[in-house]
Amino acid sequence: MRSILAALAMLVMGVASASGQSFPDRPVRLVIPYAAGGALDVIGRPVAEQFQRITGQPLILENRAGANGTIAADHVAKARPDGYTLFMATSGPVTVAPSLMASLPYDPQQDLLPVTYLVNMPNALFAAGGVGQDLPAILAAARAAPGRISFGYPGPGSQGHLALALMSQATGTEWLGVSYRGASLVLNDMVAGTVSLTFTTFATARGLMADGRVRPIAVAAASRTASMPNVPTFAELGFPSVEVPLWAGVMAPKGTPPDIVARLDQALRAAVTAAPVRTLMETVGADIAAQGPAEFGAMVQADHARWAEVIRLGNIRAD
Repeated sequence: MRSILAALAMLVMGVASASGQSFPDRPVRLVIPYAAGGALDVIGRPVAEQFQRITGQPLILENRAGANGTIAADHVAKARPDGYTLFMATSGPVTVAPSLMASLPYDPQQDLLPVTYLVNMPNALFAAGGVGQDLPAILAAARAAPGRISFGYPGPGSQGHLALALMSQATGTEWLGVSYRGASLVLNDMVAGTVSLTFTTFATARGLMADGRVRPIAVAAASRTASMPNVPTFAELGFPSVEVPLWAGVMAPKGTPPDIVARLDQALRAAVTAAPVRTLMETVGADIAAQGPAEFGAMVQADHARWAEVIRLGNIRAD
């Protein structure tokens, strides 16, 4: 009986190995948790092109927006774990939602496997109007008028909202938070003079930076970014805890075979480090990570712990 079981085990292992070697043999879906045209699409499109060049199979982007990304995350978490349905993960549905929402239909740490950490785009504090020319001046104005300087963000629980909470906690300042339905609406009102400040990425704000309608004040990252080399970081200005990266990586449903995960990671890392992708990422202010499951998983754990504390201290709710 033991010999039969051993033979069956070897057969299963052989099939799994063969599946990894032949994978993929048909198109792969990459589910993006937000509407088309956003930052994750900017990252996903060139990676998909290189993925097809490397593997011979298309990587099809599928946008499933709603509920701050949790609809898409739940869809992938419940998908067949065969490597053909993947999730373009970012902080909202993976590291923020568990602390922000009373309940989730999935557990990001249990139901989704880290595959490849692709890139991160550092957020920056942007200003419009005469609120102040640099961070010290802006913080001084906020301390002189607590809760009166307007600060826009794209919805409760969004990364912009959490970035505002993090900055408030780090600098001991109070602001007039104004919630919008999207980052573009915040920027429109900044240009119109309705709102003074926001956190967003260079890719989102660069069209308005060109003619000075919005100004980058400080980068929320450990080091300066090539897209804004003359803009200081919060760390340089005395607030090292103010780091707000928009990170993007690929996750798979729990139970995806390790050899399939390894094959995906190999292809995705090759795709994101290909010269055309690297050049494009530089133009939109994204830093390439190209890290595998272990490193990606450790980053996700640290990100979750950080935002959980910000949410707790700020008593932030999704609604």
